[in-house]
Amino acid sequence: MNNGEATKLNKLKQGVQGRKLTTWWIVLLEGILLLGIGIFSLANPQAVAPWIVVLIAVYLLVDSGSIIRANTINQVHSASRYYQLAAGGIGLITGLFLLLRLFLGNDSSQITRAIFSIGLLLSGLVFLVGVVATDDKQGVRARDIGANTLKILVAMIFLITPPGVTLRFIAIFAAVIGVILIANALVLVGRGVKAQH
Repeated sequence: MNNGEATKLNKLKQGVQGRKLTTWWIVLLEGILLLGIGIFSLANPQAVAPWIVVLIAVYLLVDSGSIIRANTINQVHSASRYYQLAAGGIGLITGLFLLLRLFLGNDSSQITRAIFSIGLLLSGLVFLVGVVATDDKQGVRARDIGANTLKILVAMIFLITPPGVTLRFIAIFAAVIGVILIANALVLVGRGVKAQH
C-alpha cells in the first residue's frame, strides 16, 4: 500500500467531518425494540400497560445512548454537537428515572406519564433548538430533525390524551417506526459495517 492509499484509508476510518457514524446493529436494535413494543401493545393492551414504561425506558436508553455515542466516540464535529449531547443526556436521564421509579415501586401512572412526556418534549426541543441556533447544516440530517419533531408530537399526545387512546397510538407508531428502522439497518448492512446515523 502506497502513501496515498494509506491516507485515503485513514480518512475513511475517521469518517467525514460533521457526519455521525454508528454501526448498523444499533439501528437494528432500536427497530426491534420499537417493533416489539408495537406488536406487544396491539396484541394485549391490558397486559402491556404495566410493562410499557419498561419498554419505553429501554428504548429511551438505547436511543439516547446512540446519540451520545455518535457525538463522543465517533467525535462528530457538528455545530450543534453540544445540543445533541444535551438532548441525549435528557433522554438518558428520563429513561433511567422511569426505570428507577418502577423498580422502587413508586409508580403512579400520572406521574410516570408526566415524567416521560416532559423528558421526551425537552429532549426533542433541545435538539431542534440546537439545530436552529447553530444553523447546523452539516452534522444533522433530515431524519434527525424528523425524529426529534416526532418526539415532541408524541410527548404532546401523551400530555393531552387519555391512557387507552395513548397506548393504541404508541402501539401503531412504534410498530411502523420499528419496521422503518429495521429496513434501514438492513440497507446499512448492505453498505458495510458502518453508516451514517
